[in-house]
Formats: sequence, C-alpha cells, structure tokens
Amino acid sequence: MSSDHYSHIHAEPSGLQRADVWRMFDRIAPTYDLVNRLLSFGLDIRWRKKVATHMPAERDMVLLDLATGTGDQVISLTQTGRFTEAVGMDMSAGMLSRGQEKVVQLGLQETISMLEGDATN
Repeated sequence: MSSDHYSHIHAEPSGLQRADVWRMFDRIAPTYDLVNRLLSFGLDIRWRKKVATHMPAERDMVLLDLATGTGDQVISLTQTGRFTEAVGMDMSAGMLSRGQEKVVQLGLQETISMLEGDATN
C-alpha cells in the first residue's frame, strides 16, 4: 500500500487545553520525580543512560532539551562531560523550578540554563 493511502492528522490543542496542561504539570511538579521513579520501577534512570549512548561522542557540544520537566535528562547528559552549554526548556514553571533546584544543588548552574517556553511556538 502506498503512503498516499494514509492521512496525517495534526490536532492542535486549543489555548485553554494547553493552559490546562501547564497547570497540571505545575501541580504535580513537587512529586513528579518520585512518582516517575515509582511508576517506571526505576527504569527512568536506565532510559536516561540509554539516551546518552545515542548521543554523538564529540565534546564541547551545546544541548537543547525540550519538555525538560524537572531536568533529569539535561542534567544526566551534561554530567557526561560532552556539553559545554545546555538549555532545558519547558512550559511548566513548577517543573522548571524543581529542575533549577537540582541544577544548583549539583553545581551545574554555569552549564545548564532552565528556560520557560512552549516548544510548539
């Protein structure tokens, strides 16, 4: 069957729906990491390590992590030593706040910037 038999549907969420999603992630931000760890049975750690194995081996790269949430992936990748600069971007201020706390706690604030924004715009 050729590809012209398939339709691609792109559903753009309305502004209200998008705002609802932001608020939901803001609400769950304080417990997101714990719940993610429990629901994935700790596999989230393994997933992050797996992503690192698929990154280029070069050094001095710049990293952009969209939908960074609480920053676990951007932190994990930065800790490989391959990135001189990294930006974690998310639409949820609550998730970014948790991520920024972790960045500071790990002393990575010179390398990682957390930025609030919508990657779809």
